[in-house]
Amino acid sequence: MRVRNRTGVTQVAPRGSYLLPGVWLDVPGEVSYVDAVWMSTMRMADLADIQDAENLLWKSQEGTHLYWLSPFSLGDGYATAAENLVHALKGQGCQIEVHQCWFLSKDGLQTETLEMLNEGAATTLHRVGLCMATPGEFKKLPTPYRIGLTMYESDSPLVNLPEWKHDCGDVDLLVVPCEYCKDVFEQFVHVPVKVAPLAINPIYHTERLRKPKDTFTFVSFGTLSGRKSPLETLDAFKKAFPLDKYPNVRIEFKTRLGMFGWGQNQLPDIVDPRVSIITEDWYRDQMLDWLHAADAMVFASKGEGFGMPPREAIATGLPTILTDNTGMKPMCDPRYTFPIPVGKVEDSPLGGNWYVPDWDALIETMRWIYDHREEAAKKGWKASKWFALKHGPEVVGQHLLDIIEGVDPTESATRHNRIPAAPKQTTEEHIEFFDWIETQVKPPGPVWVMGISEGLLYKELIHRGYIVVGVVAPEDEARARSKLLTQGIDTPQLLIRHRGLLDAPVLRREGYTMPLACISMGILQQLGNDEIVKAIQNQLSVTSQVLFSVPSVYYPSFYQEHARLLRRNNWTDILRDLSYSIEEYGSDDSFFRFRVYKTILARGIAQRRKGRVLQGVWHPNN
Repeated sequence: MRVRNRTGVTQVAPRGSYLLPGVWLDVPGEVSYVDAVWMSTMRMADLADIQDAENLLWKSQEGTHLYWLSPFSLGDGYATAAENLVHALKGQGCQIEVHQCWFLSKDGLQTETLEMLNEGAATTLHRVGLCMATPGEFKKLPTPYRIGLTMYESDSPLVNLPEWKHDCGDVDLLVVPCEYCKDVFEQFVHVPVKVAPLAINPIYHTERLRKPKDTFTFVSFGTLSGRKSPLETLDAFKKAFPLDKYPNVRIEFKTRLGMFGWGQNQLPDIVDPRVSIITEDWYRDQMLDWLHAADAMVFASKGEGFGMPPREAIATGLPTILTDNTGMKPMCDPRYTFPIPVGKVEDSPLGGNWYVPDWDALIETMRWIYDHREEAAKKGWKASKWFALKHGPEVVGQHLLDIIEGVDPTESATRHNRIPAAPKQTTEEHIEFFDWIETQVKPPGPVWVMGISEGLLYKELIHRGYIVVGVVAPEDEARARSKLLTQGIDTPQLLIRHRGLLDAPVLRREGYTMPLACISMGILQQLGNDEIVKAIQNQLSVTSQVLFSVPSVYYPSFYQEHARLLRRNNWTDILRDLSYSIEEYGSDDSFFRFRVYKTILARGIAQRRKGRVLQGVWHPNN
């Protein structure tokens, strides 16, 4: 295994490993395994594959060993299901070492989960690892054999998340929670896809037979975005039960993040006294008491990767109405639940289609349950027994463990063969970039070039009459010279100066110290965010402008090992403290070109150093 500091500044890991930026080091020879994994999960370093996997921890007399990586948090779909699955696997004898990626909120986690997170010291090398998260996290697995566990709530994730096609190439096996997701991901992944349902927390397996009372309460819960149809559910309730005729029928919505059909904290005005919207966070015991007090569950979602809330409701014995679509289909057995047929198909903003419930059928079903409450309660009781038998933690844990134990870890050697080889780039594909360079810096320059790659940029600049007086090589001198010679570039004309930009060698011509621009093509996206900024700042220390091009997330064919696939708003976030311009080019806007330039004006946003972009809006970390 090798590790590389991607932050652009020197880092010291907890056990004392000292990492300069941009340099690959051997693990455990130069960096301890514990430090390497810690820096990877903290997004401070990249890990390369373990080459010698013969003696790594896998199957032993204790059982099957697994390195687990996922988010952990109460309430989030991935994080909650991950916690449940960890305990389901452990209950079946899996020797599981737990680590966190993406995000972690310890509030509300089970005591056993916190203990497992604290025990995950990464003191041993595992042969097989599983990452349960969105595919962008898969590459953080430090094991030679990698399993990804993910899902999606619509038909075509690549419409908005085209990088997933390449992210899924970072695993040897993809696991999804339902047949619907299997169909979705098999459209574009090049690894086997298997189905393993998710586990619900055993606390919900506390079935109760509902008894008639003076009031009747429907409930609906989850993060009630527009996909889960809370506004339509509210409208269906009002149509099914007019206030003047059904004063004793209620509906209570429990949502997270203030979501109710629109954006955060945009709740509708409620004038019907029978309607409640609960937005505060609850622990599991509060949720359980609430479900036990309810009479029926409504979950009219347009699309689910799995659908945890209706399963939790079913486990408590609650008569459950749900849409007969996507990840909910396994629960849509009319012997046990109340499936609502799809009324129409509509375009999904997530890509592909959503499957809209038949609202008239929902209204009729809600009325039927109210009018036949004893019969509905018995059906809910029957469903809870069926669910515990077929979908309880023991069954689900064993199902996933069977998949894990059935893999052949030696197949990890073939993983990279599944990723299409990068096609050789041509001048024609970047002609707009080269023409644009001439509008910014007239030949002969002089200019510096960052990175070597295929040598295309260097050769084209020479062809157009530029004096290339330096090549910034983010690698050692011998490898840089060898690569230049391979590309037919004679290096004796270039001298070596150590500790140049990015603490890397700079091959430059004697007598030239101040180029008119530093130029690169397809290099910067391989670096970490802070590392990109550091590289550009170093270049601006010797020139007035930096010109570079990088592939867009939406490029159709260009692929490069270790490339990071970034959107326009990702780049604007990375460069927010710099003065720059950005344009797309290429026949399908598959590339970005940037001009970053010196300015004496402060941008005024230096305080926004840490945060993230969500839906195009900057959210600083508090």
